[in-house]
Amino acid sequence: MKSRLLLPIFFLSCIIFSLHLFALAYFFYWTLWWFDILVHTLGGVLISWIAIALFEKYKISKIEMILLYGGFVPLLISIGWEIFEFVSGI
Repeated sequence: MKSRLLLPIFFLSCIIFSLHLFALAYFFYWTLWWFDILVHTLGGVLISWIAIALFEKYKISKIEMILLYGGFVPLLISIGWEIFEFVSGI
């Protein structure tokens, strides 16, 4: 069964990628204080949509969803992203 979120996930990924490329090319991260907040918010929405699509596909129970989605996965993704930003100097 295909998830109803695959197309929105694809388009949001393209939007985030494009925003990130423009931000690096035109120094938006350094000149527009709110731009980093925008990209992080869209990234959070994208992670949520991916998690929901995976939960639907693998029919994960509600308790597992709360523990996995509400705790461990977002924490790992956030830590990984912040390390990436630090290493790349963003």
